[in-house]
Amino acid sequence: MAADHGHAPRPAPYRRRLRPAQRGRRPEKRIASLPWVRALVLMARAISLSAAVFLAIGLLMLALWAVPEWLNQRNFATPAERATAVNAARIPTAGLFLAVVGGISAWISHRTLVQTRVRDEKTVALTQAGQYTDRYVKAIQLISDDKLNARLGGLYALEQLAREEPKTYRATISDVLCAYIRDRAPWPPADDKGTAATPRPRRPRVAHGRREPAPATSEPEKLLSPPIDIQTALTILARRAPLTAEDRAGGIVERSPDLRGSDLRGANLAEANLQGANLARAHLKDADLRRAHLKDADLSGAHLQGANLTGARLQGADLSGAHLQEVNLSGAHLKDADLRGAHLKDADLSGAHLQDADLTRANLQDATLIGAHLQVAFLADAHLADAILAGADLQDANLARANLQNANLTGANLQNANLARTNLQNAILAEANLQGAFLVHADLGGANLPGADLTGANLHGADLADVHGNSATTLPPEVVRPAHWPTTPVA
Repeated sequence: MAADHGHAPRPAPYRRRLRPAQRGRRPEKRIASLPWVRALVLMARAISLSAAVFLAIGLLMLALWAVPEWLNQRNFATPAERATAVNAARIPTAGLFLAVVGGISAWISHRTLVQTRVRDEKTVALTQAGQYTDRYVKAIQLISDDKLNARLGGLYALEQLAREEPKTYRATISDVLCAYIRDRAPWPPADDKGTAATPRPRRPRVAHGRREPAPATSEPEKLLSPPIDIQTALTILARRAPLTAEDRAGGIVERSPDLRGSDLRGANLAEANLQGANLARAHLKDADLRRAHLKDADLSGAHLQGANLTGARLQGADLSGAHLQEVNLSGAHLKDADLRGAHLKDADLSGAHLQDADLTRANLQDATLIGAHLQVAFLADAHLADAILAGADLQDANLARANLQNANLTGANLQNANLARTNLQNAILAEANLQGAFLVHADLGGANLPGADLTGANLHGADLADVHGNSATTLPPEVVRPAHWPTTPVA
């Protein structure tokens, strides 16, 4: 039988398996991480330091002995004179050397101190960051607890953390609080969560700035208020101090609260800082929003029936389609606000600032707008029947096709206003300023214009047959004065 001359396969070369921490490193970094390499590096550093010390000692010996000897090589009368001269040369040389060595030592000490301080600051910062993280995690766990006291403790812990470390946690905690409110107080209310607002006694209704007694019923109507933890979260959000330019330059970030679709009936948000907040479709019935900061807020479709918005700042806010029946907005700032299609029946807007506001198709029936500022406001197709606009400033306002039937516009300023095809039946315009007003095809049937000034007004297509005026009523020269108007002042 022939022998087998085949060769056995060569074994694969041995390759040391790398630890997970070493995988993905460059070869030079893996080598540098070996223990014996680190030991060699430390030894080399120690040898270099020792050599530097011996070199410094050698230079000192050279400066103190060799240099003075070399500088005093001339002839002296006696050896004693030469020794005296050499010693005299050594003294300033030693002083100079010691000064240099002292300066170098001081620089090394200062550099070491700075490095130590920087290292200590980094250590403290890392320690604090770890502590903040632990506190944040514990607070999040607390607000998820079933016990009310634990949740309240977690909410206040989050507030304190946001104050102490605003750069890291202010915006994050604001988002957490908003999510907490949206989850526990949604609108419409979630079933079987026990988070529905609790009833409280109803206060008298406010209409036209006057308190009216609640109607007598067998069972008094109740107002709602948020649960304690929801009100606490709202209070924490509301009392945040606005960021300054210095805060923003320091990297502190602010995010507008997102409370859309939340059940906030009867909430106490007086003087709340909610600028730019998203409150779309939120239910704020009977909420207290006096002097609240709601600039640029989104309140589209929100329910604000019976809310108190006295002195609130709503410049640029979006209130389109909002339900504002019986709302108290006296003195509120609504410049440039979007109130298209808003429901403002029986609302009190006395002295409110509505310059440039868009109230297209808004329902302002029976609303009180005494002394309101409506310059350049857009009120086209608005419903203002029975509204009280005495002393209101409507200069340059657009009231085209608006319904002002039975409205009270006594002493109102309607200079250059657009009242084309406006329904002014039985409206009271006594002593109103209508100079330059555009009243083309306006319906003035039964309107009262005693003392009104219509100088320069365009009354084309308007019928004055049923209009009531007096001798003080001023009409454009081209308009025929109705025969039934008195020509002499009534005694």
